[in-house]
Amino acid sequence: MTEPTARDGSEAQQQALTDERASAPPKSGRALAALALLIAMLAAAGAGYALWQWWQAAQEDAATLAAALDEAAQARQAADAVREELRHALGERDRQVSQLLEEGTRQREALAEAAAGQSADSRTSPGAWRLAEAEYLLRIANHRLLMERDASGAKHLLQLADDILRDSRSFAFHDVRALLAEEMAALATFADADVQGVFLRLEALKGRLRQLPLRLPEYIATPPEEAQPADATSPPTTPAEPASMLASLAQRLTNLVRFRRHQGDATRPLLPPQQADYLHMNLRLALDRAQLAALRHDAEIFRLSLTDAREWLSEFVDARRPVAKDMAQELDGLLQTNLASELPDISRSLTLLRQLRAGNAVAGAPE
Repeated sequence: MTEPTARDGSEAQQQALTDERASAPPKSGRALAALALLIAMLAAAGAGYALWQWWQAAQEDAATLAAALDEAAQARQAADAVREELRHALGERDRQVSQLLEEGTRQREALAEAAAGQSADSRTSPGAWRLAEAEYLLRIANHRLLMERDASGAKHLLQLADDILRDSRSFAFHDVRALLAEEMAALATFADADVQGVFLRLEALKGRLRQLPLRLPEYIATPPEEAQPADATSPPTTPAEPASMLASLAQRLTNLVRFRRHQGDATRPLLPPQQADYLHMNLRLALDRAQLAALRHDAEIFRLSLTDAREWLSEFVDARRPVAKDMAQELDGLLQTNLASELPDISRSLTLLRQLRAGNAVAGAPE
């Protein structure tokens, strides 16, 4: 049996080294695998961050929608309360008018009964009944002016009472007729607001609220800055070296964003289309308040309600549309309505006539 030689040993070592190198994985494959794993991890992290941002935006939108629904419900409740108060005020006014008419009917019946009962009494002259009729006319004139603010009707009743006193041909009524002349002159110059017309104009405006267009965003282009003319005396400058691509890109991105400062009141954001119903509800509520204030002759609430409606109209509605222009002009015209006119006092002639009748100052008045 022969022993292996040194040459055979060296060949065996080289063969083993060759097999080991062939079995070992290449280093470049490991680097590619690590890079692919890193990219996958970054992609997973980016997807998770995007999903988290979407979830946060969804939560904010849900909270905003819930708040808007709560505000709309509160505004609807307030509008219902104002309408109920308005219906109550109209019902109260109708009740007062009915009471006034019933009182007038009772006064006429009482006057007719008194005239029928005293017709057989020879001690009462027909002139006394004429004075009672004049007193009744003055009382009705005061009621009509105070309850209905009907200046022309009250003036007509005062004129009828003055005609009765004139036909009596008694100098005892001189002071009463002087007061009647002053009161009729005051009624002639009294200019009260047309409450019924104001109410109907506001009602017509409420019917056009759904036609109002919201103000949309618009782009206002700014003119490019003009280049300053070069000074003839300045030495010529050498052209600057071109900027790098990164610096040029940064300059372009910077020009896309402009910051402007607003002096005075802050600029309010545009109203989103989803809240258009909320705007219409607020405008309707303001017009309802103005109607109720007109019926009560409350000039301050009337002015404040129309001012609120006018401000909302100018801030959230496209003022260039014809319907918005017409509504703004109508609101400006209604703001000129004077509801604070004070009623003249026409009760002095009635008080004096009652005193004269009670003191029997006209006992011997001719028929």
